[in-house]
Amino acid sequence: HRRPSEPIEVRRHTGKSYRIVENRLPNGGTFAVVTDITRERKSEEQLRQSQRMEGIGQLTGGVAHDFNNLLTVIMGNLDLVEESVAGDAELEELARDANRAARRGAELTQRLLAFARRQPLLPAAVDVNRLVERMSTLLQRTIGEPIRLETSLSKDVWPTLVDAAQLETAILNLAVNARDAMPNGGELVIRTRNVYHDDPATDPDAQGAFVEIEVEDNGAGMSRDVLERAFEPFFTTKDVGKGSGLGLSMVYGFVRQSGGHVDIHSTPSMGTKVRLFLPRADASSEPPPPAPPAGDDAHRGRGERVVLVEDDEELRDLVDRTLSSLGYVVVPAADGPEALSITNGEERPDLLLTDVVLPEGMNGVELARGFRERYPDLPVLFISGYSDAEELRESKLGRLLPKPFRREQLAREVREVLDGG
Repeated sequence: HRRPSEPIEVRRHTGKSYRIVENRLPNGGTFAVVTDITRERKSEEQLRQSQRMEGIGQLTGGVAHDFNNLLTVIMGNLDLVEESVAGDAELEELARDANRAARRGAELTQRLLAFARRQPLLPAAVDVNRLVERMSTLLQRTIGEPIRLETSLSKDVWPTLVDAAQLETAILNLAVNARDAMPNGGELVIRTRNVYHDDPATDPDAQGAFVEIEVEDNGAGMSRDVLERAFEPFFTTKDVGKGSGLGLSMVYGFVRQSGGHVDIHSTPSMGTKVRLFLPRADASSEPPPPAPPAGDDAHRGRGERVVLVEDDEELRDLVDRTLSSLGYVVVPAADGPEALSITNGEERPDLLLTDVVLPEGMNGVELARGFRERYPDLPVLFISGYSDAEELRESKLGRLLPKPFRREQLAREVREVLDGG
C-alpha cells in the first residue's frame, strides 16, 4: 500500500465569498476526498485575532492607567498654579494653555481605556432608534453636505443595555471614518434591527439576543491587510496629523466591554460596513444615576475625616493637599491593609476615598467591604481610570470618580457623597 498523501488546503472563491476545502488522497489512491473546513479555519482565525487583540489591550490598558495617574497630578497642580497666579494675565494664560493640553491627553487615555475595555461605563436600557434619530442632525453636520445620510430603523427594536453617551461617541466615530473614506461625496446608511445568534461554531460571546446597529458607506473601502489591523490602536492609513488611529479601536473596546461584538466588512473601491451587536436589555435593567449638578470650589469640607487610599505617592499627596485645603481632615494610606490598620480604634471616619486598583492583594472594592463591616453606613467614593466596572456596579458600595479629574470635580464629588447625593 502506498502512504496517504499530505492534505492540501485550497481557497475557492464563490462570488464575493469563499470556501476553504481540504483535498486528500487516501492511501495514495486516485480519487480525492474533499472536505469543507471553512468553519474550522474561520473559527481558528477568529480565535487568533481575539487573542492578539486581548494582548494588545492589556498592554494598552496598563499604559493608560499609569498615564492617568500622571495626568491627574499634572492637572491638579495646574489648578493650584492657576489659583496662585490669579491677577497675572500672562501667567494665567500659560497655566490655562497647559491645562488644555493636559485635558487633550486625558481624552487620549480615555480612548485607550475604551479599547482596553477598562473605561468606566454607566449602562442602562437605551432605545437605539431614538438615539440615532436624535443624532441625525449632528451626524449630517459632521459628514458634510456632499454625503447623503439615510437611516433605516426597524420597528420594535429591543432596548439595549449600554452606556448611551459612549454609544453616541462610537456612532460618531464611525461616521467620521466614513466621511474620510468619501472625500468626493457618497452615501452613509445607518440601520437597526433585532438579531439572534445561535450558531454553536461561533464565539460564545457572540451568541444570544442582540440589537444590531449597522453603519455602511460606499467609499474607498479597505484592503484585506488593512482590514485585519483596523481595530488596532494607533493604526491608521490617513496622512500624518489627519487621524490618531483610535476611532475604530475605541468602538471595538466599548462594544466588547458592553458584552457585544463588532463585525466589519470592506471591499476596496466599494465601501465599508461596520455592524455593532449590543446585548438586549432585560426588564430589570436600571436607569443610569442622575448627572451630578454643576458645582465649583464652594463644595468645601466641614472638618470631616476622609480616609484616602492611593498607592501612587504623588497622586496621594496631591489629593491630600487638595482636600486639606478644602477643610477636610485627611488620613492617607498607601494600600488597604495600612488603611485598616491606622484607622483601627481611631475616631470613626466620615468617608472612604480609595483607588480601585491597589497593591498588597486587596483592591478598593474589597477594602470598602472591610470598612463597611466596621462602619455599615460609611460613604465610599472610588477613584480610578482602570477599573473593573462590573465589579463596582455589582458591589453597589459607592460612586466612581474617573481619573484624571480636576480639583473642582474632586471637591464636588466628595461633598455630594458626604451629603448623600
